[in-house]
Amino acid sequence: SVVGHTLSANGETYGAIIVARADVGSLGPAEVELMNAVGASVAQAIYGARLVDDLRSMNMELVESRQQIMRQERLKALGQMAGGIAHDINNALSPVVGFSDMLLQQSTDLDDHSKKLLQLIRLGALDISRIVERMRQLYRNREANEIEVEPVDIRQIVRETIELTRPRWRDRSGNGGEIRISTDFARVLPQIPGVDTEIREALTNLVLNSVDAMPDGGRIVIAGYVLPEPANGDEASQPEQVIIDVIDEGSGMTPETAQRAMEPFFTTKGEGGTGLGLPMVQQVMQHHAGSVSIHAREKIGTIVRLSFPVEASTAYHRTRVTDDESIALELKVLVVDDEPMLRMVVEEMLSAEGHLVTVAVGGPEASELVSQAYKSGDPFDVVVSDIEMPVLNGRMLAEFIESESPDTDVILMTGWTDRQIDVETISTRVVGLLKKPPRLADITALLAVVARNAAPATPPAEGAGG
Repeated sequence: SVVGHTLSANGETYGAIIVARADVGSLGPAEVELMNAVGASVAQAIYGARLVDDLRSMNMELVESRQQIMRQERLKALGQMAGGIAHDINNALSPVVGFSDMLLQQSTDLDDHSKKLLQLIRLGALDISRIVERMRQLYRNREANEIEVEPVDIRQIVRETIELTRPRWRDRSGNGGEIRISTDFARVLPQIPGVDTEIREALTNLVLNSVDAMPDGGRIVIAGYVLPEPANGDEASQPEQVIIDVIDEGSGMTPETAQRAMEPFFTTKGEGGTGLGLPMVQQVMQHHAGSVSIHAREKIGTIVRLSFPVEASTAYHRTRVTDDESIALELKVLVVDDEPMLRMVVEEMLSAEGHLVTVAVGGPEASELVSQAYKSGDPFDVVVSDIEMPVLNGRMLAEFIESESPDTDVILMTGWTDRQIDVETISTRVVGLLKKPPRLADITALLAVVARNAAPATPPAEGAGG
């Protein structure tokens, strides 16, 4: 005889037990009861085992969720901290950038080598500012309208990167492991729309990673080419992508390491590593609508590939001061900042451009000077003021100027990288926002607007009209 028993528990069916008896006769009640008991026990055991598996999976998901939340909180905390640090660093870098700009533009006594070193100092200072800003941006996505792009010459960026990193790999060469860096560019390598400081920062990270991966020395090659290649060498044809490969002969990566390399805070360098280099590179490429990929073999070497899209549009050109926008007027300028070094830098830059400059240590003093100048009939053409100041900040000062000296324009300055400031909502007299460290070209562009506002209207030609 044959008897079956369904294995079910808590409303779920897992299978059945089939019992067959070879000899003639049916199973007795005791045997059937035993089979039912065994079946129930087996069903409960299966249910319990599945419950344990489900609990284990849920626990793993909970642990992963907690770790993800902790990573997000760490990134957020780092970003918020970096915002405050960036403000202080941008203030500290202002004299480096400002005086470098002045020397490069006005000095006629510098030889070519000194100019080159000065340009590298300026580039390094600007890159420091961008690096700190990138740390803050790791925890949030930047809007497209926050990105100022212009045509970028990749060859030039690579050359600057090699020069900026030279002390690092040259020192390594002096310790017994010679490192050689070379370039390999295709004949046709078009400009790309981008932010030069960001791309230089990404390449700097990759070069330094390659240096660290070659403690005994080796070769680094930075190659640049286009995909697909222009047909028949036609430079006029539009390539789809500009590719930059950073190739080294270092220790390479395991597949597991390569897979996790873009994770923030993941590092194989021990206490000396931050785990932020490659995530920053990835973020730069995302900002440029590009991609980064890693091709590595352990103990053989690594290729990190940056792919930039090439746009035919010329809409990426940043507005610059042209000859038509040169400032012919001597402007009367009031510079307001509670940081003495910032006041001195901006004062020197504007005075060197031929403007009449007065300085104020804060909002209250500035408001008095503005009122006195307006009442005397000789108002300031423009007030250049920091936004964040005690007692009377830049926003309040701009509103005061609009009311008490309506012919005076306002340029606001900020060292904060994480605050979106809509100057149009502050005052109609605000002509622009100047980010620290201030650059001479940016100041000149804004003063050109002020000069046009201050210029007397051209009288109509004699005999014109009717």
